[in-house]
Amino acid sequence: MLSNMQTNETGSSAEAQEELHNGGVETNSPPQRHTEFYTTTMVVLRIQKILYKVDIRLLKRFQVFRDMFDTASQHNTDKREGLEDDDPIVLPGVTNFEFESLLRIFEPMHFWESAPTADLKQWSAVLHLCTMWYYDQLREHAIKEIEKLDPPPVDSILLARKCNVNKWLKPAYLRLCNRPEPITADEGSLLGIQLFADLCHLREKFRPVSSSNSSGSYVYCSSCGYNNKKSSCDNCGSTLPQNNTSSNNTNLDNAIDKLLENYDPQATS
Repeated sequence: MLSNMQTNETGSSAEAQEELHNGGVETNSPPQRHTEFYTTTMVVLRIQKILYKVDIRLLKRFQVFRDMFDTASQHNTDKREGLEDDDPIVLPGVTNFEFESLLRIFEPMHFWESAPTADLKQWSAVLHLCTMWYYDQLREHAIKEIEKLDPPPVDSILLARKCNVNKWLKPAYLRLCNRPEPITADEGSLLGIQLFADLCHLREKFRPVSSSNSSGSYVYCSSCGYNNKKSSCDNCGSTLPQNNTSSNNTNLDNAIDKLLENYDPQATS
């Protein structure tokens, strides 16, 4: 009896030593892949005529890619896109510059480093892709970085429309109406002829009505464009407004709201 107990203890000890030697893995069963920490980490992407090989864990931060890869794993097919150069995942609607800007900014951030210095064009590219591929955290970071760079108002309007940053629209319209420099023809071509015309009209209607020069103070007539020194226009007889900056600002603010309803209704909803 004692001999049998000793034999059993010796056998158990030998098995424990063998299990410990093998890292706690039973040697008579094949190893299994971990569902989370075993992955084909690199995937091949094609954008325009360039191939990229990117860490799949980075791409999975974006909802579009996360859904794509999860769907592929559920089908459990042996042959999937993105494993080889001759069968890449093709990404339409993206430029090489946009994707490379995203990688240069996001890869260091992904591995717990600070974002590198980037210019307005690069952050705009990141904002576009984060909006298109649904990564809210990086999108909000890109918005803050772009605001720090203080882009020109027309750039703000175009980017706001492209990436659904509605809060940029009204301040940009106000800046165009209030700045001393006129809206240029190039800016007008980017905005569209009708919006360009409406903004120019608001600039003329609500800009400060008096200007000083060596001859004294003149009042601008918005009806005919004539400069006067009286309360009525010498040219057309219209009654001229007095210089009331507070009233002008309120009226311009209301006019911009109506402009947004016509051109960017999503910004007022």
